[in-house]
Amino acid sequence: MISGWTEPCITDDTSRHCYEIVDTRITWVNASELCKRGGGHLVTIESVEEQTFITDLVMKKKFNVPALWIGSDKLHPEEQRAWANGEKFSYVNWAKGEPNNLLIDEDCVEMRTDNITWHDVRCAHLNGYICENSRT
Repeated sequence: MISGWTEPCITDDTSRHCYEIVDTRITWVNASELCKRGGGHLVTIESVEEQTFITDLVMKKKFNVPALWIGSDKLHPEEQRAWANGEKFSYVNWAKGEPNNLLIDEDCVEMRTDNITWHDVRCAHLNGYICENSRT
């Protein structure tokens, strides 16, 4: 279970976002559940500033995983992609050629730890994950 949140938090005009990056390899569903148990959710990256903050956190530490789960699942070509909480993407950082649903059923999104780009992959992959908690 998540033991603590990073400080200082990234701050915008309306809320503070705190993050916990975990490099234990688990599925997207299990990562989402652990974030919820810790009082948060898988990270939803809503701006270039938030992506930059997360990139800095990831680049400061060497992770034992090639990718980290972020908070988007159940992607369908016929629908606009959205975060798991239903909010539409206002910012994206897809790798070139992504999302591509290459292996079919690539319904979840990971962020690679080497270049910080997003890729659609199968939810059963085993990745680390990033939890987010909004605090006021």
